[in-house]
Amino acid sequence: MIARMIEHDITVAAPPDQVWALVTRPEHIAAWFGDGRPGSVDLRPGGRITFQHGPHGAIPGRIEAVDPPRHVAFRWVVTDPYDEEPTPANSTRVDLRLAPDAAATRVRVTEQGYDQLTLPEADRAARYQANDQGWPRILERLRDYAAGLASPVSP
Repeated sequence: MIARMIEHDITVAAPPDQVWALVTRPEHIAAWFGDGRPGSVDLRPGGRITFQHGPHGAIPGRIEAVDPPRHVAFRWVVTDPYDEEPTPANSTRVDLRLAPDAAATRVRVTEQGYDQLTLPEADRAARYQANDQGWPRILERLRDYAAGLASPVSP
């Protein structure tokens, strides 16, 4: 049986309003997540979000919660075919929570819903393991991207 939730966090050397822009605006998401091409973000509950993710192509998702600059949640497709609309049977929920941490921002990602995927147990476990190992690298890319910006990002 796979674990119910992935959890990882990192500190980013920027205030929450700037990190919020980095995790919600397509031009910034493209720089630290996916293949570098901007996707799309309709930042409202029920809005569509699309991630450009190399061999998987455009991965669709739906925004589930928005509380600027503290929390955004979305459901994204994690099973093949990746071009379907997200449902509990083919997607997981990702929550990004931002919290002030001195002059920086603590970013915590949680991902859950692997136990609801309509896949054999071994496939669910493999997807869980891939994302559990992938999120630390993704968060490091976010941290490094924020550190490399020449000027602060306006919210």
